[in-house]
Amino acid sequence: MFTWRQAAEALGKILLPVSGPTDAIVRIEESAAARQCITIAMTQAPAPRPWNNEEERLRVLQRMRSQLKGDGVLAQGILSPTIEASWRRSLSYGLEPDEVLQTDCKPAADRNAELLRQCAEPELEFLARQYAEHGALVLADAHAQVLRTCGSLGCGDQACIEQVREGFIWSESLRGTNALGTSLVHQQPIWINSGEHFLDGLAHLSCAAVPIRDARGRLAGILDLTREGPLRNPRDSINMLMLSASQIEGRLLCATHGEHLVLAVHSRRPYLESAWRGLLAVDGQGRIQAANEQACSLLGRTQQQLSKLECEALLDLPFETLLSRLGQADVLEQAHGHTQLYLRCVQWPLALRPHQGPGARSRSRPSAARAPAGRPSPAAELEPRLQTAVKALNAGVPILLQGETGCGKEVAARALHARCLRARMPFVAINCAAIPEGLMEAELFGYREGAFTGARRGGAPGRLLQAQGGVLFLDEIGDMPQALQARLLRVLQERKIMPLGSTMEVDLDVLLICASHRNLQELTALQQFRQDLFYRINGLSLRLPALRERTDFVALAHALAQRIAGCPVPISEALLRLLQSHDWPGNIRELEMVLRTALALREQADDTLGPEHLSEGFMAQLGSTGSAAEAGPAPAANRLQALQAQALTQALKEHNGNATAAARSLGMSRATLYRKLRQYGC
Repeated sequence: MFTWRQAAEALGKILLPVSGPTDAIVRIEESAAARQCITIAMTQAPAPRPWNNEEERLRVLQRMRSQLKGDGVLAQGILSPTIEASWRRSLSYGLEPDEVLQTDCKPAADRNAELLRQCAEPELEFLARQYAEHGALVLADAHAQVLRTCGSLGCGDQACIEQVREGFIWSESLRGTNALGTSLVHQQPIWINSGEHFLDGLAHLSCAAVPIRDARGRLAGILDLTREGPLRNPRDSINMLMLSASQIEGRLLCATHGEHLVLAVHSRRPYLESAWRGLLAVDGQGRIQAANEQACSLLGRTQQQLSKLECEALLDLPFETLLSRLGQADVLEQAHGHTQLYLRCVQWPLALRPHQGPGARSRSRPSAARAPAGRPSPAAELEPRLQTAVKALNAGVPILLQGETGCGKEVAARALHARCLRARMPFVAINCAAIPEGLMEAELFGYREGAFTGARRGGAPGRLLQAQGGVLFLDEIGDMPQALQARLLRVLQERKIMPLGSTMEVDLDVLLICASHRNLQELTALQQFRQDLFYRINGLSLRLPALRERTDFVALAHALAQRIAGCPVPISEALLRLLQSHDWPGNIRELEMVLRTALALREQADDTLGPEHLSEGFMAQLGSTGSAAEAGPAPAANRLQALQAQALTQALKEHNGNATAAARSLGMSRATLYRKLRQYGC
């Protein structure tokens, strides 16, 4: 195990480019997120030897695996210390690398499993839009039992891969080294690259996992990303998962303390609706019942110290006065020691509402379930056609949305639902490309108890019936198997549905919106899509513009950044110009991930989102995709990097090498300054 100073030095080389261990320790003290990063450096040091390329790494790992199976000897110094220790534990469990496990699938026994699943669903849907086409997202409980999966893993040892689904247990003692089970052992974020899994059947996969903790700091579950091939940027994946885990933990705290007042707290007002905010659950007598890790860091106390502490003792303010002031203002500023804290109510239970100030009774209180601000809207140039589409939808005419992947087809579908006569009824979205073919029929049409092996007790209604009376959105319908197309056609014609294992039909009343990035007319001509189904769903066709064609790029970027951060985020002109120069083959989905990564890399001291917050991978992509016209002296991204490097060195020179003053003059934190200096080799 590293000392804190050794870990800080490792962190300076791996995650936070700093001038030395002292600066790293300063950053550790500033936020809970930094401490989470240091634990990664402490629990997963880099492998002792560097690899010249990916082929060499996999070749050496394969020789190590063969030696273990042949001689029973595990070579030392090839795997990182954490992974090597996990392999040795796998051997101690009596596992063999080439064995195939046949484990029964059981329903989750933990009574909190359904609550965790519900709190994680929004984050799983977001992550699935980015990763589900090339991997699987897995949510597991504190016992490593899978609760929810999205996506698929493709080829490989199917006996192992088929067990990456609901009900199966992925503990290290049963499956050997895997990110989900190994993260459970260490209770820390971890990634395992291809070739590093203990079982041969999983060796072609890579995975990253982070723990999810409940309001008392106890392990509640694991969030895992598994995909084929190596993880090119494992720390980016870890950052995304940690950000999502933080959002899930916030929902868990609100859900488990529904009868309590929940306050968001931060030393900076813009962060009150971000993933970095502290959360406090307070009962009717003003006693703190729970706090998340960010709150503990901001208030300088452990969860045990905060538990049962009076709000008045913490904030030097009577609880009745606190309630009254919260009822009169959206944000409350309150002194705490030598600093100022900002507080906002995110959950106001009915039992405490009589204590509000008289001027606040008519105010609508924030709640944990409210929609995030800054939700992006369809392109402004589509407005006339959207109005026409709403009229058609109200008349029962099916709508077909077409456009490139990631251009916002689901956003347009939700906008149509919000404007139509059934806006108060359900909106059910189904990605036809993300559901495994063997499960699609049960997923769409539902099933009765005992319809097949592993069927849930009591059966399931199916997604079509979940949309009863509302709007059904079939995304990527062009990827639906033809056998299922025939059954869907019959359902749409007769408006009746028969679940698997049932002999009775159920009337179906839904408005239909379909979407596809593929040209359905061409697929019909190639006999890859049923012609009669195409005519059934193509009532009114609406083509959505690609991101590069949209005239509202700046407004969209600001809306996306606000939605991700939970509060308005200033974006510099330099960053907007750089983003507008990109071709965006992934459209809005790609822009959303770029902004999400930039916000994750932004330091709390950085007020404005700028080019210095972009990941190195995206900057390299910008440089490699420069047009021939730009390729004169250098691509646009390379020229920008050169200008940034010049600005950094000039600022340091003007401030006589004082990094803090130079960073302040550039409007960035010292950690960001060091990271950019290292990136540009200054």
